[in-house]
Amino acid sequence: MRLTHILSPDLPQAHLIAAHPDWTRADFNRAVFSISRRLQTQNIRSAALWFEDAALFACAMLAAWHAGARVLLPPNLARENAAWGSTADIWLTDAPHEKAFSDGLENQVWDIRTLLEAVPPETETPADWRIAAGAEACLKTSGSSGEAQIMVKTAAQMEAEAAALAEAVPFARENPVVVGSVSPQHMYGFTFRFALPLTMGWTLDRPQNVYPETLLAAAAAYEKTLWIASPAVLNRLGEARNWQALQGRVAGIVSAGGVLPEATADLLEQHAVRPFEIYGSTETGVIASRRFGREWRPFAAVAVGQSEDGALWAESPW
Repeated sequence: MRLTHILSPDLPQAHLIAAHPDWTRADFNRAVFSISRRLQTQNIRSAALWFEDAALFACAMLAAWHAGARVLLPPNLARENAAWGSTADIWLTDAPHEKAFSDGLENQVWDIRTLLEAVPPETETPADWRIAAGAEACLKTSGSSGEAQIMVKTAAQMEAEAAALAEAVPFARENPVVVGSVSPQHMYGFTFRFALPLTMGWTLDRPQNVYPETLLAAAAAYEKTLWIASPAVLNRLGEARNWQALQGRVAGIVSAGGVLPEATADLLEQHAVRPFEIYGSTETGVIASRRFGREWRPFAAVAVGQSEDGALWAESPW
């Protein structure tokens, strides 16, 4: 399905958008439209998001995009990033008591859980349920090669990237639950814990599982899972785990954000599945992938090359 049509009333309304607690598409869409209407009524043109729950993040993102509001995604709540977020009209969050919201940097803070309590039980699907034309999100680069930059990603670009990944990912189409160690506030998580799962119709596990123990516990709680993880977490799994509890439960593993040692990939292949590695950046989105072998293969819509001074360039619809 297309990301910009994800709110269509023609999609299966009993499908689970999220688990633990379960959230059907019908209830999810009702929440999106209710929050969107509130944003429009108060003429909110920009919103900074800070979320721990991936499903609530998706709800807030789509509500803002449906309302035509620009979204800012601070990578953390360090003072500089919180100040950047406070240039938006409001904060939308599921963690309103964080220090950054009480140290003089805050603007108006909307707690999404309070907004959800006020969603009318019979919220109607608006005639124009599509994401607003020109919807966009602003993310910060890591700053690893210099000062952090603000990158703008449109909903159309995210849709193109998710569609390309939908064609390329080697995972069984059996509706796995997506468990993750990365935050959707960053480009990796934004793509793989928001855009791709919604496009594929996968169910979201809500928390960010930053420790190997919680990632494994989340994976063991579902019949079939897809892991969205970083090498930092995958490298700490090791042999001394109850791998038997995961037999048959891992449909796939995605790794990005750094180099995954071959020994880690071998271990995961032995006990679960070999990771599908992604090469990319906040600036470019996904560029290439690999799974078996050392060579990276660019995605079909990505052109790559070298400039005269030897720098890598990449070009794609996203």
